[in-house]
Amino acid sequence: EEFELYPIFDCEMYVITSKDHHWNNRFEVTGKDLESEPLIIFSKEFSSTYHEDTIKSFENDGFKPNITKLVDSFGELIFMVSINRGIAVLPKESLYKIESVNAFKLNKSNHKFEYCIARNKNNKNKHIDVFVQNVLDFFNNKGDTII
Repeated sequence: EEFELYPIFDCEMYVITSKDHHWNNRFEVTGKDLESEPLIIFSKEFSSTYHEDTIKSFENDGFKPNITKLVDSFGELIFMVSINRGIAVLPKESLYKIESVNAFKLNKSNHKFEYCIARNKNNKNKHIDVFVQNVLDFFNNKGDTII
């Protein structure tokens, strides 16, 4: 409650698999395709909100996820996927230069991720307001003016 969130941009969602996964001839997958796959997701300790939102997204896609591993770090998630312990859903922007896994665009799914900037409502420093406004302007979110 003490933070204001300002959306910056929505991310494209991707599914990552090991290099020897049976989907390696595909270009994209749908949310429903994930139903029978073993899934690796972030634990509540990593991020309770991300964890809960991920599970809810699978349920909104029409199934209870087959979660085989909860991980506490991004590196652990990538490693577990790369050794074929399951697949994962991540924003495209987090996959920059990761060559140990394959990535496929996720379509027809309720999974989403949005980058935001957070500002403590109680901090009255005007320099923070200017910084936040500059970030919003950079990403063309002119409608979110705070100053």
